[in-house]
Amino acid sequence: MERIISILEERGLFSDDLVDHFAFHSSLADVNRVREELQAALDERSYEQVPDNSLSAFNFLASASLRGESVCDERNCRLRKVARLARYSALYCDRVLLPIQFVPAHAQDEFDARYNLGREVATVLALRPLLEAGIIYLLPSFLKYCPQCMPLVVPERPEINAAARQLKETHVNEFKLFYEGRAHGKHPVVLEGPAEYLEHGHRFRNYPRRPSWLPKGLAKPLGKSRTELTRGAVRKSGMVEEIFNDIAEDATLQQFYAAKYQTKYLTDRPGEAEFLGSLNSDFEPARQKSALCAHLAHSIPLLSEVPIETVVKIRREDNEAFQQYRSALGNIVKKYVVAGKEIGAREAKEIYFDELEPAVRELQRKAQLERRASLKKGLLKAGVTTAVVGLGIYSGILPAQLVELCKAVGGVKLAADLAETFASAERHPSTIRNNNLYFLLRVKEETEE
Repeated sequence: MERIISILEERGLFSDDLVDHFAFHSSLADVNRVREELQAALDERSYEQVPDNSLSAFNFLASASLRGESVCDERNCRLRKVARLARYSALYCDRVLLPIQFVPAHAQDEFDARYNLGREVATVLALRPLLEAGIIYLLPSFLKYCPQCMPLVVPERPEINAAARQLKETHVNEFKLFYEGRAHGKHPVVLEGPAEYLEHGHRFRNYPRRPSWLPKGLAKPLGKSRTELTRGAVRKSGMVEEIFNDIAEDATLQQFYAAKYQTKYLTDRPGEAEFLGSLNSDFEPARQKSALCAHLAHSIPLLSEVPIETVVKIRREDNEAFQQYRSALGNIVKKYVVAGKEIGAREAKEIYFDELEPAVRELQRKAQLERRASLKKGLLKAGVTTAVVGLGIYSGILPAQLVELCKAVGGVKLAADLAETFASAERHPSTIRNNNLYFLLRVKEETEE
């Protein structure tokens, strides 16, 4: 990771604006040179062992949908996906492998080369705190094996291909294909289908030449925006088959990296889940649990608004508290999955408002009470009269004026004893730190400061 970050820093690519300026205003030779340098640094990682936590139950590979690779080409759409993945990773995962590709397997025109560099680098910048913390780990999203060698590298490949063909036949009639009418010498078509498989429910493609499967003499009907094509054209276009082949490629990637790094597949798209479920009957319950945790990270204010850097800092300072919180949350979520409840944002809010928020508030109240009791005991021991304490001069945190007051009343030694008392009083006594939701308490207090 250090090399990828170093390449960006050497080029001064510290922000999205700087990245865009470089991508669209530098020479194409410079753009391609940076893409190749980044790809070379990424490819080197294929031969490295992911450090630490190699056998953790919380190691995942982010699916094509979750990492924004299979969404529409619009950059902000992808970055929204990446932001959601980043928050989930920070709040629940030990490590998430994120496949990415700076130089794609197929040729691109100049605009695509520039645009895609900007998009991929923006992804890296959005994930930088997690990359530097080792929580997210970048790897190539393209396996450089020929079709003959792939089954040797991934023995499950034939089964994956068969599952892709079966699901395509099951769902192909749910898709419709429309011809938009020839424009500027090109032939635009739109594929519409289930959102489980198509981001936004549609996919646009603009053919520079008329594809052989498109009927000849086809024109946009007068007064209509598009023409629906036949079922035969839908099949011949190969666009539906491409969707399921892409999912199969992602499943192959998962099998390859799972064998090497012991990762599980992490997805938020029902179509990807259906595919993996057809290969592994144990996948669905695990997916539901992950999906519910992802909804918690995405839709609950306490978890969705705290900066990623803050979460990473707390994890680094008190990893044991993070482990306890994650275990407790896992047990809560498990009850929903076992009960067969629908998994969504509503269930996430139920968990938060019914179980997590009251528990965290009570933990915060107990922490304040224990600190006040500890301070009161220390104050009395130091010789401050009950009247001084009872007047409410102390309210859990020592006002600077109290030391000065006691210095005037009892002398310098009393003031020194008071300062020592307050310094030794723990904000979070051991009884609080040992609570399973102490991590969430720290997150809450960070957002309130």
